[in-house]
Amino acid sequence: MRRRATPGGLPPRDAGQADGDEILTQLHQLQEAIARLGPPTAPQPVLPPELGRIDEQLRAAGLGDELVWHCLRGLLSRLEGDGLGDGAAVTERILATLAEVLPGRRDIKIGNHRKVVGFFGSPGAGKTTAAVKIAAGFATRLRQRTGDSEPVLLVTTDGRRVGAVGQIRAFSEITGVPVEVAYDEAEMEAVLRRWPEVRLLLVDTAGCGPHEHGEIERQHRLLMAAEVDEVQAVIDSVSGPEHMLEVIESSRVFPVRRLLFAKVDHAVRPGVLLNVAASSGIATSYFAVSPGPPGGLEPGDLEALARKIVVGPPKTQKRCRDRAGHLASPLPTPVEEPPCLSREPEQAQRWS
Repeated sequence: MRRRATPGGLPPRDAGQADGDEILTQLHQLQEAIARLGPPTAPQPVLPPELGRIDEQLRAAGLGDELVWHCLRGLLSRLEGDGLGDGAAVTERILATLAEVLPGRRDIKIGNHRKVVGFFGSPGAGKTTAAVKIAAGFATRLRQRTGDSEPVLLVTTDGRRVGAVGQIRAFSEITGVPVEVAYDEAEMEAVLRRWPEVRLLLVDTAGCGPHEHGEIERQHRLLMAAEVDEVQAVIDSVSGPEHMLEVIESSRVFPVRRLLFAKVDHAVRPGVLLNVAASSGIATSYFAVSPGPPGGLEPGDLEALARKIVVGPPKTQKRCRDRAGHLASPLPTPVEEPPCLSREPEQAQRWS
């Protein structure tokens, strides 16, 4: 029997076909909803008590999921049973595991030729203070070693911030390091001609947000005109990890980079610095730990920072617990305090 045609010329749809279309529509809608949720999250395994305490301790210090699980996997691969209760063995295993993924340290080296170092970072990150600290330290050493009266030169290119030139000139009076100003490539080249014998030239740039592409390109041109050898990406240690990583990403225009963490003594959760450094893979140079020059500059040793986090004294661990609100207990206490902490107890507490 012939089907009766519908007004549109198509055969009528029976109830079964309509139900099937509705089911397909619902499936498509469900697939789209799942896609918007992103990839499924793996369930968190239940940890034995020893590892649970270590997990909480590391997270309370600011270490992210990736580094925490890397540490736990390192423990499980080398220690088991009663070994997880051995505080000294656990501590050293965690530190060795972290050392596998943390970049090394590369401080500023001066050879036979002039060294030019630039500074890049967000407004208020601490670039000027870091540059002056480095200038003061090198100037003192080079004067004693070579007898040069002016072995180090500071150059500011900051025409954006009110009082920028006055600030760096005030620092110059304190440290005895001369200062020049260069706002474009021609002025920078003139500075190089006026100071042919200077051993270390430090270029302090204007504060620049990670998405200010025009300003980043301007700073790139200035530093290339200065014949820069390396650029210190200055990271504000009290800013969020996402912002830190954006600043590092925006510094990719410079061929040779180092990470200089400023305000490290103000970092509430210093483990965040380990996350950021490990994610970037860029060598660190220095930690700036006090507001004004001279002094207040320490080697940017990430492994030493990790030790201060993991083997922090009871006072530090208690303060972390109070802030985080969920720290059950510290890592197992090593039998003997590491020599580096016994020599510097006040610095071990600084990271709290």
